[in-house]
Amino acid sequence: MSEDVTTFDSPENDPVQVADSLLGRFSDLITKPGRLMDNVGRKTRLWVPYLLLFVIMTSFMWVVSPIMNPEQLEMSKDSKLMQMIPQETRDQQYEQALNPTPKMRLAQAAQGGFFVIIQTMLLGLLLGLFVKLSGGTGKVVQAMGITAWAGLIPMGLGSLVTLPIILQTESFFGTSLGLAALLPG
Repeated sequence: MSEDVTTFDSPENDPVQVADSLLGRFSDLITKPGRLMDNVGRKTRLWVPYLLLFVIMTSFMWVVSPIMNPEQLEMSKDSKLMQMIPQETRDQQYEQALNPTPKMRLAQAAQGGFFVIIQTMLLGLLLGLFVKLSGGTGKVVQAMGITAWAGLIPMGLGSLVTLPIILQTESFFGTSLGLAALLPG
């Protein structure tokens, strides 16, 4: 049984090779994810989605931290752990959350960006493990590439979509774009 194999006289005529540029991959992320995954299988380019996720999430955290930090302290003020902390220390924490220094704000934002990269890497390693355990022929690096590129949609694009809502409502934890957000009441 022979398979039909199409050969192209030059890389410019091969539609897969033409689409395997950075802009082509971004376009394929939404319009042709199968072709993106084929391209990732051939050449992962892991640094691109990781760098984008880091920049997007660090920027996102920089913008929302003045809203998120005080809200987080307010939510946890009645917890048993917070009750064990002296009142003056809690007041200092709250003041720092309201007026963080630019250096502290940047450190928190970068920490959020690194956390997203680590989370995406772990998901890729887990997918690679499942591929190996199921007898698949894919490489762990390919699985990491797939999760990194696919992660741009919920983590990258999702953050950009929720940002104006968070800024408008001035609530980080009260903002939801899940299906429950569509329910009345």
